[in-house]
Amino acid sequence: MTVSGMYLVTNLCRGDYDKTFKNILFNFCLMFCAISFFAQIYAAKNCYSNMSEVLGCFLSYNDGVYKYKFISEESREGSDITIKTYLLYSQKWPINKQEDIPTTIWKHKLVIYIPKQISYPKTLLYVNGGRTKNIKGDEEFLSSKEQIDYVKIALSNKAPVVELQDVPNQYLFFNNEPVKEDQILAYTYKKVMDDPLQNAYLAGHLPMAKAVLKAMDAAQEIFKQERNIDIKSFVLSGASKRGWSMWLAAIQDDRVEAIVPIVMDILNTQKSINHICGSYAGVCPLALMDYEKYEITKKINTSAFSSLMAIEDPYNYLKDNYDGGYKARMTMPKYLINASGDDFFVPDSSKWYFKNLPGENNYIRYLPNAMHYFKGNAISDSTGSLQAINAALDSYFYFILNKVSLPKVSWVLHSDKIEVISSLKPSMVKLWVANNEHARDFRFITSYSRFHLLMKKVFYYFSGSMGDNCYTEKSVPFDCGENTSCKIQVSLPAFKKGWQASFVELHYEINQIPFIITTEVNIAPDVMPKG
Repeated sequence: MTVSGMYLVTNLCRGDYDKTFKNILFNFCLMFCAISFFAQIYAAKNCYSNMSEVLGCFLSYNDGVYKYKFISEESREGSDITIKTYLLYSQKWPINKQEDIPTTIWKHKLVIYIPKQISYPKTLLYVNGGRTKNIKGDEEFLSSKEQIDYVKIALSNKAPVVELQDVPNQYLFFNNEPVKEDQILAYTYKKVMDDPLQNAYLAGHLPMAKAVLKAMDAAQEIFKQERNIDIKSFVLSGASKRGWSMWLAAIQDDRVEAIVPIVMDILNTQKSINHICGSYAGVCPLALMDYEKYEITKKINTSAFSSLMAIEDPYNYLKDNYDGGYKARMTMPKYLINASGDDFFVPDSSKWYFKNLPGENNYIRYLPNAMHYFKGNAISDSTGSLQAINAALDSYFYFILNKVSLPKVSWVLHSDKIEVISSLKPSMVKLWVANNEHARDFRFITSYSRFHLLMKKVFYYFSGSMGDNCYTEKSVPFDCGENTSCKIQVSLPAFKKGWQASFVELHYEINQIPFIITTEVNIAPDVMPKG
């Protein structure tokens, strides 16, 4: 029975009947509602028989919470764009009662940017973070500092843009302690690994992915009701764990036309984490400390972690034992934007997944001298990553809206060179190279200590860079002659000690719109340091 049905039955029981009959009927109604409620929970738990079915079951479960309400409206740019803000109620989570994780109603700010002139019935939906509660548990909405230029993207493309905030809802309170971001994920990972079949719905990215689907529902309804516009499809984007949840939403929902995951360089997660920690001689980076706290990183090669990743890792949905619809949807156009100096991931993580992704329009781009966070502190602000991401989203949204054919690009990585073949002559080619004589470590920032960060700010005035490991650029000459296609061979500089990371960056002008992609990152020698 739906929540609305339960509500109607309960109200029926409140009619003006003989007292005895009324009491009997009221008790019957309470019993009926209780049975219906627990039947829903039972049905939700028994929807799946193995881990490959959990995502679909969770995302399709209707808890009756979904709704939205209007909050505010403003105009900008001389009334060329209207910005409407709604409060979205996406779900109740956890679905099943937990002693250590109280059930909460997830709420989100949903901000819709509506240009005066709309030429396309498609929307860019950006999944963002934020905060819904403070550390004391009081409701207090606070937006993320990583703000995309939604106004510019909407106006330049004559298409609506939607920002979904507060993914995940946080602070949450586990065991009466406030938790956020990776603290949420690490604890839920432990819960699932302790009992995968029983606790499958606790996997932390599931409610985040569901919030994305509910945001698409709300956006379609709002545009239909207020503008009589049928939004046909979405381009999804988001960074880090928001990018992860966006992946899961995209492979579940046919409304997603293309995706732009940002700093989410960890598909094929089991192999990727082994590779990350192995790159640092068996010591996982500090960025993974929440996962170390619950010994997740010690159990990467266990069946429990494999069961968890059967739910969480988008790459696993390519396997034959999953519904074939997942693999079909994963052929959608993709533009992956990663950081060459990511705190969480190593720059050659893509070797474990990128070339195996289905579809003909898969592009990757590594931002040079960039860290995982692209806005919010002096160091991340100094990298210029936010400006690069803004421009990339703006251009790629244009290409999807206008069905522009993009170049077919392939490459081969060697220890001493990178060979690139492009179906379109690029306007510019660059080589980016970083060397580390002592470690297989190319993180832009290697320590989070206050003293270290203070010293980086001081040295910035002398060196012009706050990074510990920096890439240098070199223009690459190439001659394609009169050919529209191009084969470019890029020699790598010799080095005598340590490790070298390098990648080629290709610039195109397509319909006078810039498009920048890179090869994957080549790290030589291809050996791990000894612990």
